[in-house]
Amino acid sequence: MDHGTHTPAPAPAGDRSDWNKPLPEIIPPPTYAPALMSCGIVFLVWGLISLWVVSLVGLAFMIFSMTLWLRDIRKDWKLTIHE
Repeated sequence: MDHGTHTPAPAPAGDRSDWNKPLPEIIPPPTYAPALMSCGIVFLVWGLISLWVVSLVGLAFMIFSMTLWLRDIRKDWKLTIHE
């Protein structure tokens, strides 16, 4: 018994005409900055309970990884602005 509702038939398996293109179209390259930042945080906290020199190493890791991360972000923004 048909109550006036009709669901359209699914598209054939190879038909992708109604698909959208995923964004962003350009995927940024992988970076070690998040891993270095987390190591820096661990060393910073570890140095608080052990030796202050370990905290300095952690702070250096954090500063280095932040500069890498910000440089990558600026480079990606420049690429998206010029498109």
